[in-house]
Amino acid sequence: MNIETLNNPQKEAVKHIDGPMLVLAGAGSGKTKVLTSRIAYLIENGISPANILAITFTNKAAKEMKERVTNLIGSDANYIQISTFHSLGLKIVKENAEFLESKGAGIWLRADANPDEIIDLVFKDENKLIEMRENAIKLAKKNSTKEICDILLK
Repeated sequence: MNIETLNNPQKEAVKHIDGPMLVLAGAGSGKTKVLTSRIAYLIENGISPANILAITFTNKAAKEMKERVTNLIGSDANYIQISTFHSLGLKIVKENAEFLESKGAGIWLRADANPDEIIDLVFKDENKLIEMRENAIKLAKKNSTKEICDILLK
């Protein structure tokens, strides 16, 4: 893969392979180019496509990123999770629905739900909100989806 067209900070970001990386930059600055190049670089350096997660904010950006990665690496792109935050969350819930329900979680997904009503249902009292915040902090330190589910359902 040729990264010679990138500037020095972009090259540095592409070559970072030891752990996660967050790219924050303005519109038109080459974020997608950096991220897609980094994905190709990771794979060239022995990282399995199945171990790569790329998250963005919009469906349009996720689609664009997937197309660019496919153009760079071909069919290996099918093994990479490239999605929005929301679609990743939905995927995790769907993949773990049986486990969540076995722990007593009632799962319901509604596209037309009023966010204020949902918040009222989830946080009927302030103690639940404090507990969820503490669990979220613990959650950030966990690795597997099962561990995440266990923490949230305590």
